[in-house]
Amino acid sequence: MLSPCCFPLFAFGASALGLGGVELFGRWTMPVFLALIGVFLIGLLLSYRRHRCLYPLMVGVPGGGLIVYGYITMELTFIYAGMFVLLASALVNYYRNRLHTKGNKVN
Repeated sequence: MLSPCCFPLFAFGASALGLGGVELFGRWTMPVFLALIGVFLIGLLLSYRRHRCLYPLMVGVPGGGLIVYGYITMELTFIYAGMFVLLASALVNYYRNRLHTKGNKVN
């Protein structure tokens, strides 16, 4: 949901909810994008409380910072770099959660 290439998915979801006439690329797109990053980081924090591994947070927080910096400076390079960093953070978090649910203790 953090990728601009997923805007067609937003359009599909909006039209399924009866919001097909809402302009998808309007002024509110970037604030919604930043709010989704906030939700992602809150999810990482909640996940940290579960498996007590800082690696996903150590990767995810700078990625979110890159996206916010790219938004402020209007540099797409930072936004895309931040999205790749958040993807890496999600993969690390998935791996850590999977280890935790199997009952394995990995530090």
